[in-house]
Amino acid sequence: MTEENQISSDSSLQDIYAYAISSEKKAIEFYTALMNSCKGSKMEYLFDKLRDEEKKHLEKLEKDYEETFIQ
Repeated sequence: MTEENQISSDSSLQDIYAYAISSEKKAIEFYTALMNSCKGSKMEYLFDKLRDEEKKHLEKLEKDYEETFIQ
């Protein structure tokens, strides 16, 4: 990859997957922090659900990555 956390028109498919996986991990951390800062409120539930969606995206990307590049 040209620079950490950046992709370009020259990026390989593997670079793009790595970028997407990294982005999903950061989103999970982000929503976890927001969720933890809203303990006991209705917003905690919202951020928990958003984090769960990001986890699903991450699992799919990691599965696809493994099927494409490892197996």
